[in-house]
Amino acid sequence: MKRALADLTARDGYGHLRLLARLLRKFSSNQTWLIGERWDNAQDNGVALFRHVSKNTPDGVRPVYVLEKSSPAFRSLSREGIVVSHGSMRHRLEVCRATTMISAFDVDSYLIPRDWVKADYLEKFLSKLGTKRVFLQHGVTSRTANARGMHRLVVGYDLVIVSSDAERKYFSKELGYGRRAVATGMPRLDGLERIHSQYGRVILFAPTWRPNLVVPSYSSKGEPVGRDNFEASAYFRTIREILESPRLNQMLVDENAELRFLPHYEATRFFAESIEFSSRVKIASLDERTFQEWLRIADAFITDYSSSSFGVALMGTPVVYLDDSSDPDRELTRSGAFFDADSDGFGPAVEGVDNLVDALERIAANDFRMEDGCRANAERFFDGVEIGRCAELTAAAIKRI
Repeated sequence: MKRALADLTARDGYGHLRLLARLLRKFSSNQTWLIGERWDNAQDNGVALFRHVSKNTPDGVRPVYVLEKSSPAFRSLSREGIVVSHGSMRHRLEVCRATTMISAFDVDSYLIPRDWVKADYLEKFLSKLGTKRVFLQHGVTSRTANARGMHRLVVGYDLVIVSSDAERKYFSKELGYGRRAVATGMPRLDGLERIHSQYGRVILFAPTWRPNLVVPSYSSKGEPVGRDNFEASAYFRTIREILESPRLNQMLVDENAELRFLPHYEATRFFAESIEFSSRVKIASLDERTFQEWLRIADAFITDYSSSSFGVALMGTPVVYLDDSSDPDRELTRSGAFFDADSDGFGPAVEGVDNLVDALERIAANDFRMEDGCRANAERFFDGVEIGRCAELTAAAIKRI
């Protein structure tokens, strides 16, 4: 009663929301799990978990997915469970009702209405209600040089889902999570089975992004914003040289293949506006296929250090790592405390267009099969992870917190 009265008389701007949250939770017989990804996205571990728990709902749990109504996935996903429109009044009520907030991306940025101030929400709402926060991740945290921002003392997640025992040990010991890091495997790994294209070979090129070149959407509260030096960067120049390479284009013709370029979500628009694409080199549109489907259809995979390579390698798809010694962002390496791309990786590391084409020609000559040593590395990394039960085990781990 005292807390309710304090909430009612509070002048911090969140008292009425705290009071509403206490009432909704008190009179609800179920825990509400509010699940999501980016505002307009339903293609990663969040939606994979939501689909699983909607079909196999744990006792006492009510799963809800939050997504912008303009998203192409909104209508179809609504047939599978409870989906609420991001920013709507219903969304605000579900945030109040939620006992657990679950996301593959920044839990405290993407799951709350955009007009809420994150710092105020954390201090004046979430911390006073005991809401649990679960980070599903959207990739393997193999580049541990940049992982300190995920330390428990910084973000304070109640549970982090990881994909291997080595990654679990790193989160437990180095990032302070202890038993709060659980190696269930990411839920989307359950759906990673190859799709064979009927239109020739598909080579997927998926570099990651540079946060110093693009202001991310969660910071700009809308579309990502390109910085002035984006097109002048070595990162952009290297990628353009590859995509516009006559030799690469000829190799694609010779192999009856096409290269699909899948830039990071935050940088897609800047590449689409500046690159000269051809009939053999095209954007891998997420309107055409989901991110997961592009990974599944790839016959070969090129990346700089995107952790998508782990899922691709799990399917036995050949991987090529693209290196660039002139790139000032090279300190964002492919390796880390528990994974070294040179010794543990899933393919060769090359620099420059000619070396990249050479590597692709060797893959084509081997009928697009992964080399035995690389396949062994993938199996070793995922040893002990029960692929096919990742979503199930993730749900069970969340239920226990």
